[in-house]
Amino acid sequence: SLSPGRTSGPGGHLDLGGYLLLPAPADPHVHPDTALTADVHGPVSYDPEDVQRRATEAALLQLAHGATALRAHVRVGDVAGLGALTAVLRTRRSLRGLVELSAVAMPRVLTGVAGADGLAMLRDAVKMGADVVGGCPDLDPDPAGYVETV
Repeated sequence: SLSPGRTSGPGGHLDLGGYLLLPAPADPHVHPDTALTADVHGPVSYDPEDVQRRATEAALLQLAHGATALRAHVRVGDVAGLGALTAVLRTRRSLRGLVELSAVAMPRVLTGVAGADGLAMLRDAVKMGADVVGGCPDLDPDPAGYVETV
């Protein structure tokens, strides 16, 4: 815990009297498409209006805590299609000048028969304005193939 007083060992108190604690000015890994959904029962909505509302609220919350640059990892393909990315790109436009928001398009699968759809979505995502391509190779049946494709 943090409180005025003397410094003690692990699990104790740290004297921070006279110091100003600030959050990081940038957050390199946010998921605005699923932000603020911890209390949601059932599947998360990827409806673009829901995603844009959550993404905007989360970005403004982070801005209120000092983060002015965010790297948004956004699921494309599968259930989300390109709707979540569309919503995050709209959020980026609406917050221009307040928060620098870069978008990472993340397909789930890029190899095999199912990977063709993921690759097409990834290409479309870049055309739409995604800044970076990325993903989770461990979710693909062929992780090495996924990395090579990205």
